Amino acid sequence: MPRKLAICLVFAAFFSVGAGRCGQDVQPEKSRTRVDLARDLLAKGDDLSAEVEVQRALALDAENEEAWNLWGLIYVVRAGRNANTAEVEQCLEETPEGDSFGATNDELMRKADEKLARATTLAPDYGDAWGNRAGVALHFRDWEAAGQLAFRALENLARLPVQGERLARANLGWASYQQGEVTKATTALLQALQGDPRFCLAAYRLAEVYFDQQQFDSAKRRLELFRPALPEEPLRDQGCPNVLEALYLDAQTAHRLGDLVGARASLGRCVVAAPRSCIARKCKNHLAQLGE
Repeated sequence: MPRKLAICLVFAAFFSVGAGRCGQDVQPEKSRTRVDLARDLLAKGDDLSAEVEVQRALALDAENEEAWNLWGLIYVVRAGRNANTAEVEQCLEETPEGDSFGATNDELMRKADEKLARATTLAPDYGDAWGNRAGVALHFRDWEAAGQLAFRALENLARLPVQGERLARANLGWASYQQGEVTKATTALLQALQGDPRFCLAAYRLAEVYFDQQQFDSAKRRLELFRPALPEEPLRDQGCPNVLEALYLDAQTAHRLGDLVGARASLGRCVVAAPRSCIARKCKNHLAQLGE
């Protein structure tokens, strides 16, 4: 039995796709068109319709690695949404971490990695999929795997978008730092910022590294990105984990430097930006401790 026919039959059985298609020639061009449509739907926040289009794309070509990669990202998006809900619930209801929200989130991320792994198996040169797998490994705090996967992404730059390269370097840096490799971490994070000093994920993580090393002046310089204005969508679009956390870290840094005025200003921005958030509660408490 031809390999592609075997893959198609397995896919048909697993995902309820008509097995009659498997006797036909694959249609890669139509499959790619479906992936483009799915990508647009996901960008608009419609992950359910995006998933339907991904499945249609794979019915047309079960070896379309971009479809598998996008399917993995759909699960990552769902996990992120679930994590946001979990944070609110834990804050408002004071539920412990690791409850059903966390279990659901882990399951979503495991499904994401299954799809992403299929993409890298089909196309070992697919840098973008390797980079996405590194992000999943970071979620599970598998620092060693995250570093290795990010490195694989950087080995395949031909199929890694510029922003994906920066993200891979940021992830490599964070994975290295979590393994105690401070110099390697700093180097990778600085490289992530070279092409775009406003890449806030790398700036935030580098500030955390400097803060932990008690290099408060260096941390302060990296946090300037978050200081001029309240959080805006362009920052989040660049992959910010949480702008409010950066403002809180900025306040802590200013406090360590003896700049109480600067500390109060960052805490105030944090509270005003999202007054009902959990991090805003921390900012309010810190602000109260500082007094007027």
